[in-house]
Amino acid sequence: MLRKLLADLVRGPRRASAPPATAEADAARLADARRLLAAGDARAALAVIAPQAARADAGGEALHLYGQALAQTGATAEALTALRRAASLADSAALRADLGNVLLLAGDLDAAEAEYRRSLAIDPHSAGAWHNLGLLEKRRGRLEAAARCFLAALDAAPESAAALVALGSIAPRFPAIADETRARCTALVAARPHAAAAHEVLGFLKLKQDLDAEGAAASFERAIANGGGSSDLHGNLGIALQDLGRVPEAIAAYDRAIALDPGNTVARWHRSLALLLVERFAEAWPEYELRLASEERPRRPVPVPRWTEAAPPAGRLLVVAEQGLGDEIMFASCIPDLVRAGARVVLEANPKLAPIFRRSFPGVDVRAGTQDEPLDWAARAAGIERYIEAGSLPLRFRATREAFPRHSGYLAADADKVRRWRERLDALGGRAIGLSWRGGTEKSRRRLRSPELAELAPLLALPDIQWVSLQYDAKADEIAALARASGGRLHHWQEAIDDYDETAALVCALDRTVTVCTAIVHLAGALGRPVIVMAPYSPEWRYGLTAERMPWYPSVRVLRQPARYAWGPLLERVKNELAPAGGLG
Repeated sequence: MLRKLLADLVRGPRRASAPPATAEADAARLADARRLLAAGDARAALAVIAPQAARADAGGEALHLYGQALAQTGATAEALTALRRAASLADSAALRADLGNVLLLAGDLDAAEAEYRRSLAIDPHSAGAWHNLGLLEKRRGRLEAAARCFLAALDAAPESAAALVALGSIAPRFPAIADETRARCTALVAARPHAAAAHEVLGFLKLKQDLDAEGAAASFERAIANGGGSSDLHGNLGIALQDLGRVPEAIAAYDRAIALDPGNTVARWHRSLALLLVERFAEAWPEYELRLASEERPRRPVPVPRWTEAAPPAGRLLVVAEQGLGDEIMFASCIPDLVRAGARVVLEANPKLAPIFRRSFPGVDVRAGTQDEPLDWAARAAGIERYIEAGSLPLRFRATREAFPRHSGYLAADADKVRRWRERLDALGGRAIGLSWRGGTEKSRRRLRSPELAELAPLLALPDIQWVSLQYDAKADEIAALARASGGRLHHWQEAIDDYDETAALVCALDRTVTVCTAIVHLAGALGRPVIVMAPYSPEWRYGLTAERMPWYPSVRVLRQPARYAWGPLLERVKNELAPAGGLG
């Protein structure tokens, strides 16, 4: 971490005071120390400057260089002492910025910010101080403020690759800032076609804001061809290639990123997802544990130790819920394995799922709770000795495709509710088929996962089918629009959406379900009901890359787009499968 922060911190231009006229040797040592620091040899610089800095008459520049060398060798406390002494003798913008850098390394963010602002008060156009203040704001999670700092750094030094790349990593979250960043990069590329950093940032904007993986990959490859070679750049190329379905090339790009920086957890994480996508489970699951270190998904404190031993604990084991509703269902498939291994399980579950889990896992203590609630109750619950995150269970139980059980449903719906829904559906006549047409959020690539409503009309026009909405956020106007466009009927019963136990019963009463990639896939598959998934060309890892059956759910059949955004051919295939002459195996 120290090495990474030191590499990220930008040093502004030095305004060295003139060497003492009466000390040629001192001047030569100062020059040698500056040269060695510029070459990255901090230990040699320290050896050169330390004797001079130790003298009672040491000047501000000697102490400044000494402080820099100490900081770069990891002696943070000693560096602060030297830099503060230097500031008492000869203040400067560069010195204040370096003080801020060392305080940032020491974790004193408030003091670091004060020093950066003192530096900018002396020199408002210091690109280095603005850049490093941006790093501080990013570390605090104040991303828009960080982006503004990086923009100010670029105002001072328009071709600063470090500031441009730092800005690009944040810009897609803020549309106005993204537009300004794109404009700056486009202008820079027009003036300097070989500006690698500008190509890299344009690629990131295409990837994250435009969902244009093809354009992103081309920009990343141009950046690499023009000398860009950072670990992050190769990692982002891997993400773009994975989105294009070019998974072997993506894994190779992640490998290059990791070779350049073994500590690049983002590249390692995305590599694990690529490996899961092609069912290389034994390689993938250990790296999948990196999700637990994500800054975007901080871990909740748990008042008992984590389970790391081979055998289950003698006392009770708490399985902590994580990620989305569908993930909770999917990872719960490992609960029977855990029970068979001898664990006495306490299972945390979303309140929507708790009734279903209680019915499905007799003998398991199911506790309802949301993931933003503290787990203090675990300290008071009798006998809980260890905990494990639900997403870490596959590491123990799902090393190969053969390790996934060929189940006919590990969740159970309420039998009385199923009977009532079946009676209601039978009264309609024809086949009853559930439909969910929108999945995810903008952050989780909703545009890639969901067709336009108008594209669904031919499906709803099929005869002898009573379509039933399973869409959790369905709007009355879109249901009406679908009915008008197709001439068919789409039933929507809000009581079946509001109560997930009712949703489970309705899914069991339906003949089958047709859905995009969303939580309904997991619910229906875990209930053992037949499902057609309409998957995008490069889906999330859970759906695999080519197989027609999901290993998690034997009853789920995956039909895939033949190309990115190609919903038409996929929907035509679904239509043909559901037509009376068709059949689903």
